[in-house]
Amino acid sequence: MTQRYSDGTVTVSNGSTTVTGSGTAWEVALVAGGILFVGTDAAVIEEVVSDTELTLTRPWTGDPATNASYDIVLDSAEAARTIIANRQMADIVARINAGIALDDIGAIGTLAQRDDYDDEPQGFIFAVTDDASGDLVVYVKASATNGDWAGPFAWRGPAGQQGPQGPRGDGFDYTGQGTPSDSIGNDGDTYLDTDTGDTYVKAGGTWGSPSGSIRGPQGVDGADPGIFMTFDTATADADPGAGNFRADDSDLSAATELYVSKTNRGGSDVSAWLLALDDSTSAVKGTLTITDPDSEAQTTFDVTGVTDATGYVKVTVSNHGGATAYPDETPIGLMFSRTGDAGTGAVSSVNGKSGAVTLVPGDLGAGTVGEGVFEADTQSDAWTALGEVPEANLTNALAAALSYTGLLYDGVNNSIDIDQAGAGFKGLVDPDGAGNSGTFPPETASFWSISVENQHSTDPLIRTVMRAVKYSNSDPDATEQHVSVWARYRGNTTWGPWSRVLTSGNLPQATQTEMEAGTETAPRSMSPANVAQAIAALASGGGGGGRNLLINPLGTINQRGYASGAATSGANEYAIDRWRVVVSGQSMAFTVNNGYATIVAPAGGVEQVIDGGAILSGDYVLSWEGTATATVNGNAVTNGGKVTLTGGSDVTVRFSGGTFAKPLLEPGDTPTDFDARHPAQELLLCQRYYEEGTNLNGIYVQYNASYCRFNRVGFKATKRVSPTMTVSGTRVGGGSGTIDSLFNPNEDADGFAPIFSISGGASGNVFVGTITFTADAEL
Repeated sequence: MTQRYSDGTVTVSNGSTTVTGSGTAWEVALVAGGILFVGTDAAVIEEVVSDTELTLTRPWTGDPATNASYDIVLDSAEAARTIIANRQMADIVARINAGIALDDIGAIGTLAQRDDYDDEPQGFIFAVTDDASGDLVVYVKASATNGDWAGPFAWRGPAGQQGPQGPRGDGFDYTGQGTPSDSIGNDGDTYLDTDTGDTYVKAGGTWGSPSGSIRGPQGVDGADPGIFMTFDTATADADPGAGNFRADDSDLSAATELYVSKTNRGGSDVSAWLLALDDSTSAVKGTLTITDPDSEAQTTFDVTGVTDATGYVKVTVSNHGGATAYPDETPIGLMFSRTGDAGTGAVSSVNGKSGAVTLVPGDLGAGTVGEGVFEADTQSDAWTALGEVPEANLTNALAAALSYTGLLYDGVNNSIDIDQAGAGFKGLVDPDGAGNSGTFPPETASFWSISVENQHSTDPLIRTVMRAVKYSNSDPDATEQHVSVWARYRGNTTWGPWSRVLTSGNLPQATQTEMEAGTETAPRSMSPANVAQAIAALASGGGGGGRNLLINPLGTINQRGYASGAATSGANEYAIDRWRVVVSGQSMAFTVNNGYATIVAPAGGVEQVIDGGAILSGDYVLSWEGTATATVNGNAVTNGGKVTLTGGSDVTVRFSGGTFAKPLLEPGDTPTDFDARHPAQELLLCQRYYEEGTNLNGIYVQYNASYCRFNRVGFKATKRVSPTMTVSGTRVGGGSGTIDSLFNPNEDADGFAPIFSISGGASGNVFVGTITFTADAEL
């Protein structure tokens, strides 16, 4: 029978773990733990402090109560702890099959430490923790002769007989799925419905209505959930039921249609929203995103059509991305991003110019629908119309071209703008207004090529590149093309400035003024491979963020908590992440403003060692803001200067005797504007080399009189190499004993499972505790 205590009244506030009693005698009544019920709310008791005060394991989530009646179901907390301990012991026993029991092990340590036990008697067992197999193995003294060991043997214990079933705990007398039947139990017994978390107390021969619940209130949906739906794993083309949606294939990557209810999970009519998914006149109507807010799994589709049906809508999809399946009845959200309408007709004016600039719809040789030709009277007209047109003045035709996914120069074709499916919008401009055949590329006459192309970079956003190329009077397919290339990229909303993306050896570079005026005439020699390198540079993200070899260039990641100006105690001592002070006793000072740090480098220098695995052979350029001087691998480099690096070899970049901020080491020979990475990405890059964790919770298992082991902890980022570890542990609750020093961190590049020495306790002792650690894999 369940034991209860309900003398007196209680007072408890929402969000508090403290419960006070009036007329209670909890300590005298030996209330050691249990579940507190106040009305329909319940919580687990952590500790009885006195006759009139107790502490809960979690803050009270129910209604506040003042001098309210209550019930305590006794000992449930202790029963739960017993179950946890029994499960841990079952896990240990399951891993010890036959041969050697825990109590048989005489000592444990490394293979070298085994020598200390060479004179032990025959049958003495020594466990080795550093065997090459990674497992715990044992050696046995074959005789009393000094050093006569047999082994190694896998650590196995004998399989024991199954023990008798233990008594039922003092938690709930009965558990089951659904409402309890009156045919079971006696008055005063308790029942837990495992489906709903509802609790019942039998009285007068019946269970009646729920007396409480151990389940908290349902959390609110996350921000921007979209249209609420529930996933149905059926695949038939039929009404999926109110609030549901399904696909025509259980593998979403193979799905071509989605069947979506016209009402959402809450019963709201969403048919108008669904039927509007194909309103765009473009071939691809937009992107549909499916999100599971609990697991954060997501799936994306291109929407190409919508068909109305009775009670549901059929959505035609393609180009799957992300998760390929969800469990049945998973609550999800649907969000849609619409594609702009396709442009039609001709442009009568661009950027205020008419007559001189017209749009000729049509095909460029092997081109595709959506391409056309801008013809201009002069180079200056072409530049004004296409090079400086603001986003607000883009015509529908140009906007439609931006919706295409383009292919960039791939190093195989010999033309800079490749005429392949989806290559996007192109404009060919003849400087004298004649000789433009409409095919690409022309074989004769100087001309301009202006192209707008979409591309997918490593950034999850789609970036768009606009390139302006001037060819001289020669064959553009020749090995040495005489061209001048300018480019700019479009981020999420606006176009960036024009930049020279490629230099041509030691030949002079055209200025933007020359380009705009059409007076740039000097030949610029450049091979197709050089063009590929330049465009690939833009594809990496259009700036320093994706190209910068320096990690934590903003100086805002500081896991070690280094204090600005603190003197170091050793040479090459790290301060903020990835940056170290070269000379012992010197320091680096820094101030953070506008999202980045300005660092004062001492005379001896502040440096970063770049992993050779991130470097390919070639030319690189180093730039920064500030007064400091710089060296790369010990060689002085001016601000914006070029260095040649060897692929696979570590590189040291050092700043000395002044200030520096936003340093950028990137491929090429001309510096670009600094472009920051996302802070989350920057932190992960730093954690490849250094990571720390504080008060991480877990389970300790003591496997003999001297040692205990903590569960394995995975690193947030795989380390460059197996790191150097510092680890400390603390017992928090359950079991017994005091954790002493770290014996073996058991680390690798992905995580660690530390072993500690322990005072007190015994083999099989299981308890809850924490660890604090640092993992150092710096260069």
